Amino acid sequence: MTGTRHRLLVTLCMLALVRISAGGLKGAAREASSNGTVAGKPVLVPLSRETVPVLKDDKVVSLKTAYYGAVSIGGATAQEFSVVFDTGSGHLVLPSLECESDTCKGHRRYNISKSPTAVPINADSTPVPEGELGDQVTIGFGTGSVTGEFVRESVCLGPLQAALESAGIERKQQKVCSSMSVVLAVEMSAQPFKSFKFDGIFGLGLDSLALSDQFSFFSRLSLQSSQSFSKLPHFGIFLSDGSHGEQSEIAVGGHNSDRLAGPLSWVPVALPKLGFWSVKIRSVHINGVDVGDCKSGGCNGIVDTGTSHLGVPSHLVNTFTGLLSKTGSVGTDCRSVDAPQISININGFVLTLSPEDYMTAQPTDARDAQASVANSTLPANVSSSTYERHCQPRVMPVSMKRPLGPNLYILGEPLLHRYYTVYDWQSKRIAFGLANKGKNSKQQALDDGTGRDEPLDPLEFLQEEDAGDRIYLMQVSLTVSLC
Repeated sequence: MTGTRHRLLVTLCMLALVRISAGGLKGAAREASSNGTVAGKPVLVPLSRETVPVLKDDKVVSLKTAYYGAVSIGGATAQEFSVVFDTGSGHLVLPSLECESDTCKGHRRYNISKSPTAVPINADSTPVPEGELGDQVTIGFGTGSVTGEFVRESVCLGPLQAALESAGIERKQQKVCSSMSVVLAVEMSAQPFKSFKFDGIFGLGLDSLALSDQFSFFSRLSLQSSQSFSKLPHFGIFLSDGSHGEQSEIAVGGHNSDRLAGPLSWVPVALPKLGFWSVKIRSVHINGVDVGDCKSGGCNGIVDTGTSHLGVPSHLVNTFTGLLSKTGSVGTDCRSVDAPQISININGFVLTLSPEDYMTAQPTDARDAQASVANSTLPANVSSSTYERHCQPRVMPVSMKRPLGPNLYILGEPLLHRYYTVYDWQSKRIAFGLANKGKNSKQQALDDGTGRDEPLDPLEFLQEEDAGDRIYLMQVSLTVSLC
C-alpha cells in the first residue's frame, strides 16, 4: 500500500462545503437520569491515566496527561492496541507495521498480514485493486499529525479475552464490536505520540467529522440493531486523576449512573454538521467578572476528551492567566490555593470550576508568572500588580475562525474531571452531571441559565503549535491524497 506515487491533493476544509443552518437553539432540556433517559446496562471500558513530566532546566515544572483504553482489531486473531478515546476527532488511527520511524517503533504496530478480516481500501471505502496503491490521508491535530492509509477491519472495544484471563479477570459483559474503516499511520509526528505509551487515537466525534460514516464507529454500530446497546445510542465518559480511588472509564450503550452525584442536564449539539460535540456558551465569568467576550459575537465550546487543558480564545488567554494566577511557594499544591471560580454559562445551565479542577499541581517559576501577567489584558477594575503569582492555571490559547470561533472554548480535562458527560450520537445532544467523586461531594451541581444563537460564516481553522504540557488532539485539518 506504500511507495512513490502521484497524488491529487483534495483539501476537505473540515466539511466546509456542507450547508450549515443557523437556526435551532431555543433552549436546553433538563432531565434527571431516571426521567427520559434510562441509564441501562452499558458496556464499561476502563481507562488508564498516564502522566509524563515536563522538564525545564532539569526540573519537573508540570505534567502532561492522557487517558487511554484498549481496543482489539482483527477478529479471531485480533491485535490489541491502547488508544485515547477522543471526542474531538473522527477516525480510528493506529500505527502501521510499515511505519519505520522511531515514533512508530515505540508503539504496538498493526500487521495487516496477520488479520484474516482486513481489506485494504481507498478513501471512499472501496477495496484497493490487487497490485495497486491505495489513497492516503493526512490528519492534523491541535498537537501533531499523522499520515496514513486505509483498511476495513473488525474493531472491538476493550482488551482481548486472553489479556483479561491472564490478569485473572472474567469477562461478564457483552463485547462492543463493529466493522469499520480504519486509518493506518505510515507517518506519526514525534509530539505527542513519542512521549506517551498510547498507540493511537479512537475518534468519538459525530460522523460528519470523519471522511465518511464508514469511518465512524458509532455510525456503524447503530446499524447493528441486533445488539442491545445500539438501542440506547449513548456513551458516557468519566475521567479521574485517581486521587480518590476512582477508575476512569467510558461506558457504551448508556451511561454509568454510579458515576453521577446529581441529575443529568441535556443540551443539543450547537453545530452538528461540523462533527464536533459543540455547545453554545452564553457567558464566562471569573469571580463574577464577565471575561468571556460572548455578548457581541457569541461563544461556542467543544467538549474534548483529548485536550488536557481548558482552551480559551487566544485574545483572552492572558486575561484568564492574570485573573486565575495566585501566589505559591516550594511544596505548595496549587490545586488547594484560594483562587477564583470559573463559571461557564451553557445554553441552559452553569458549569463551575474551582482551583482543584484547573490549576497545575506545582507552582511555576516566578519570572514566567510575571511575564504572563505583564502581557495580560485585564478588566478595567482589576489591577495587574495584584496577580504577579507562581501558581498557574491550565489554560491554552485557541485560534479558530467562524463558525466555531473566534470565541471558541475547548472544554478539556479540567472540566471533565468535575463533570460526568454523556453523548447521544443519534439525537446529537450532550449531557452534563456532577461526577460522583470525593472532591465533588459537597459542591453545587448545575444552575439555570439561558442562551441564544448567532449567524454563521464559512469555516477556517488555525492550527496551534505544541507547547509545554498541552495535549491537544482535536482534529483541525484533513487532506486526502487520491492515488
